[in-house]
Amino acid sequence: MTGRERVTRVLGGERPDRMPFYLSCHAEVRKRIAAAHSVGEDAIADFYSSDSVRTTPALRGKKAAKNEYADIFGNVSRSITVNGFTESAVYKRALDGVTDISGLERFDWPDESALDAERSLAVVREAHATGRCVYGGVWASLFTQSRHMVGEIEFLSGLYENPEFIAEIVRRVTDSYLKINRAYMELCGEYVDVYYFGSDFATQKSMFLSPAMFDEFFAPNMKRIVEQAKGFGKKVMYHCCGNVTPIMDKLIEIGIDVIEPVQVSADNMDAVSFAAKYKGKIAFHGGVSSQVTFTSGTPADVYDETTRAIEALGPLGYVPAPDHDLIGNVSVENIDAFVSAVKNYKL
Repeated sequence: MTGRERVTRVLGGERPDRMPFYLSCHAEVRKRIAAAHSVGEDAIADFYSSDSVRTTPALRGKKAAKNEYADIFGNVSRSITVNGFTESAVYKRALDGVTDISGLERFDWPDESALDAERSLAVVREAHATGRCVYGGVWASLFTQSRHMVGEIEFLSGLYENPEFIAEIVRRVTDSYLKINRAYMELCGEYVDVYYFGSDFATQKSMFLSPAMFDEFFAPNMKRIVEQAKGFGKKVMYHCCGNVTPIMDKLIEIGIDVIEPVQVSADNMDAVSFAAKYKGKIAFHGGVSSQVTFTSGTPADVYDETTRAIEALGPLGYVPAPDHDLIGNVSVENIDAFVSAVKNYKL
């Protein structure tokens, strides 16, 4: 059975030959895996026999200076290194100085011309040819992208002080993503199995905004994206870091099929309590803590937590995975323990 078949069956509530799993690691972790197991970095997925692969469309960003990056909206980022980790941070907002809807009407919003069709098609075909379940489509991060356009303080305060302006930004950002994703799906959709997008609406303690504001500003626009993906026959997986229990019912209502991650270290989002509320209403992806267990636990800890997550959230309707891409000092032994726990689980 291929990885695509395993994931498709599990998400459909059917029994596969074994539990599928997803594994994504940043460069520093991939290097350690490759050295420990004497495999090429491009052969790690084959070495572990992971069942899913994530792809993203190739997009043409706007022009920027050397050592800077401008996204498709024109937000300009620079790389910064803190405590040995390099991250990209937006320093120039695309809507700097724009304070009313008339300014939004004059702005050059991106459309399907931002899609690099040839490169996007080559990437997704290569992913599909592996036999793994392909997670793909435009990463329509409405909350994050909208904040980038005007700045964190301006956006969050604007939810109260200038709500019509903020609502129009979110609507127009959504329009751009819909245009690009339609072009992508029309070209590449046959090679995509699950449409995958997300935004981080919460910390591990609480939401960045109230559920009422989520309902007003974001849920209707997210529903437009979900309905477009389902129009192409795709299941929809949504990534949202932190404690999103206040909006889980709304995510289910707008048609999200799979929620990722289930963060076992977040308040009220441990696997058992989360499953008690939502199992049977939505499928799960993630569930093994990248922040705590993978980084500071032993291989036995990882093995046990993975097994507990499968028993609580699955086995059907659940794809085990770290709750976020693995970064930093995660040990190879802990990754091996995760894979072993999944493969050793008896259906």
